[in-house]
Amino acid sequence: MSGGEAGGPLDARSNLQVIMGRRFEITQRDVAETPRDWGPRCKVRILEGRRIQLREEPRSGSLRGGVAFGERDPITVMGWDVVNGYIRVRASREGGDAQGWIRIKHVLAWDDRRFYRALGDESWYGHHWKVTTSDTSVWVTRGGRRWDEIADELVHMALADKEERKHLRQVRDMVEAEGYTYIALSLGHPYRENDWEVCSDRCHISVAYAAVMHEGDMAALREVLMGMLEQWQLLPPMERPEKLTRCRKFMTQTKEEARPRRDDQRGLSGSYTTRTIAQLQWRVIEKMITERRIDTIDVELEADLPEFIRRCWERDVRRIEDARERARKLDPHQGTLDLVGCDHGLGFASHEMSDLLLYIGDAILHWASASTRAQDEQGLPAGPLIRPYVVDERNWHVTRQGDWECTRTFSSKD
Repeated sequence: MSGGEAGGPLDARSNLQVIMGRRFEITQRDVAETPRDWGPRCKVRILEGRRIQLREEPRSGSLRGGVAFGERDPITVMGWDVVNGYIRVRASREGGDAQGWIRIKHVLAWDDRRFYRALGDESWYGHHWKVTTSDTSVWVTRGGRRWDEIADELVHMALADKEERKHLRQVRDMVEAEGYTYIALSLGHPYRENDWEVCSDRCHISVAYAAVMHEGDMAALREVLMGMLEQWQLLPPMERPEKLTRCRKFMTQTKEEARPRRDDQRGLSGSYTTRTIAQLQWRVIEKMITERRIDTIDVELEADLPEFIRRCWERDVRRIEDARERARKLDPHQGTLDLVGCDHGLGFASHEMSDLLLYIGDAILHWASASTRAQDEQGLPAGPLIRPYVVDERNWHVTRQGDWECTRTFSSKD
């Protein structure tokens, strides 16, 4: 992080709920920790066993020289702006005061509630973190980054197959021409078993880059995804595949509902039900096709209908079975999600988090407004459908947000 606003190491938790439309996705350089009224009262000391000299500038190689200060010397913070990992302080010794910069990793701060210490990349990426599931939420926002910035985070793009590379090129063209909608899972305040948690509440996992949407569509999508998040927490793992997997729906009729129609007449006669068919056996669906009791507006020629239905059915059955395979590895949810690692892949063992992210990504893929078509010179839709890019499991990661972590429970140095 390159800097932060003055005030103290703890983010104002009530002011940072990013929902939609007003903030681009948050990158490390964007993070600013919000001032709090207790900031001037926060005390600080040099860590036990260390003796350090102040620096003239917030960078290495700028030592002021002179005496070194230790844990017993009074230190006053001049401002909570963090610059290159340094804060500006005034240190008092017999004979006068000295001002300069000190690395935050060398200090411990506290107020009347908590201890605070530096959170560096080694601590962030080198530890197992937990997330309180009830603190999670979904961000649906206007995207604001260039494609090359997005691509830098997709470190496994080189491993993409031919179809995925083609899709990525389409998404790149969409981003550069029209912009995009950014969708992420907000993680609240990740914490460690040793009772330390991240001060910032901007930790998140990028889930998808979708077509530009109207505000109403963004709000509706967020509502759907928040509903899925709530359902995911409540459902036993083995009930999630059938209830949370989004499958293609078809217009279907029972034998009693079907009405005779001419061979050249397209469309169902009489009442019908729109439903998924993945739970049906293929022989049942074949009979419905033969008796003309299943249809969809997505296929123009009735002769093409059987192959389209078969392809959709096989795909959805396979997706549900993949979800069941994941569910077999999971225990009933206990209210927390493990982040075995924060780097790309999330340690490849964050099974519950992976399960949740896959359901969210699946729902985004099946949200109509998340897709678009390229525009021609007149601004009219042209070319193939561009579906949202849902971030691959290998590219899931949580970038460190903020420079501080704090104790979760009340503590006092006084």
